[in-house]
Amino acid sequence: MAAANMKIGFIPANRGFFSSELAAAMRSETIDVMRQLALDPVVLEDGQSNLGCVETRQEAEACAQLFREQEVEGIVIGAVNFGDEQAAALAVKQAGLNVPVLIFGCQEEHALTPGMSRRDAFCGLLSIGEALRQIGFTYSVGQRPVCFPSDQAFRDDLDWFVRVCRVVNGIRKARYGQIGARPDAFWTCRFDEKRLQRLGPTTVTLDLSEVFGGVRAISDDDAEVRGLIESIADYADSSKMAEAGGKRSRRVRCAVLDQYPTPLRCLRLHHHEPFHRYAHPGSLRSGYHRHALDACAAIGQRQTRCPGRLEQSAQ
Repeated sequence: MAAANMKIGFIPANRGFFSSELAAAMRSETIDVMRQLALDPVVLEDGQSNLGCVETRQEAEACAQLFREQEVEGIVIGAVNFGDEQAAALAVKQAGLNVPVLIFGCQEEHALTPGMSRRDAFCGLLSIGEALRQIGFTYSVGQRPVCFPSDQAFRDDLDWFVRVCRVVNGIRKARYGQIGARPDAFWTCRFDEKRLQRLGPTTVTLDLSEVFGGVRAISDDDAEVRGLIESIADYADSSKMAEAGGKRSRRVRCAVLDQYPTPLRCLRLHHHEPFHRYAHPGSLRSGYHRHALDACAAIGQRQTRCPGRLEQSAQ
């Protein structure tokens, strides 16, 4: 499972003139599967709404409030029978969380015959999707849109969806460090910080001269530099790299991380020759243009040993 204990909102979409018994059974089965996958399902209880499902406007508002209070990271809408598309869409809209949404429908128990209780979830699923489109919300559909929650196909779709939630929410809360100006000749390195900020990520810039100053302030015998060299040797063979160049590149990494006292998602390092001599060993190439230094969210608080530390930007 991609992210244990992630809070996922669940909207069991009900429509009253269909079988309440079938709706309740699929609601319970879906919740059981979520818990088996180490998720934390957030759903109305029986008593807060009819069968713990969502059908009326009042139930939709109660569901939305619950999702806001619990700060769910994704929403799953299950058509446990035909489902009321207006209530399902309203719950997503009123929650106002802007998180990923997955919709699915529950399969019929048997081939339908006259007089048999039915779900008609496929038609309900189409209606729910259309309602979400009409109010401007995007959503995902699994590889098997209509199935039993206990099916492996649903488990696989839910696992994929949870991974999507983890990535989306991680990116929206990320801070990205950009070091130096982009190469003038390469428009492919351009991006719009304002548009990126609207999606959530914050760009934190750092002048390349501050990195140079930081590198000069750190000696090859620095304990952190030595520790970094030893940690790299545990997973990579750097024996063919010149010793002086290897130490210098480690000093670059230490200097860069010192400039960012709070965690970042990743760093982009722009430079021209002759700065390639100082590049991170993972991106060392004999080229003229950009290299990327990826800190991959592993950056923590550090004591700054060089002047000009970049202060924390507003989140």
